[in-house]
Amino acid sequence: MRIIVFTVFLTILVVGFAWYSMEYLQVSSGKIIQQLDALEKQISDENWHEAQQSLAGIAAYWNEIHKNWKLLIDHRETDEIEIAITRLKSAFRAKEQGDALAELAVLRFYLEHIPAKERVLLRNIF
Repeated sequence: MRIIVFTVFLTILVVGFAWYSMEYLQVSSGKIIQQLDALEKQISDENWHEAQQSLAGIAAYWNEIHKNWKLLIDHRETDEIEIAITRLKSAFRAKEQGDALAELAVLRFYLEHIPAKERVLLRNIF
């Protein structure tokens, strides 16, 4: 009987952690994606000063959450996000609208793709 109770408890614990981590990735990436929408408009309007402030806010938020992300997903993927942010900052310094929009699209892809990939679905398990 103890084994059954322990197994059920452990299963609930694992499923609960999986759900929480999936939700955390979804919510935190959603916050950055919302900020990227505003940033994209600022870049399109060539409003570099406001865009620089928005990018600083995105980078600061990423610095808050990236340690938690590294606990939940492959480090290579978080490195890709950090590289995209660095390239975006570089495009900002050069005031290259095309490069900035391209890097923003790459960053958006990673932030949308990673939570979707980590979602617990049968096709992800088998």
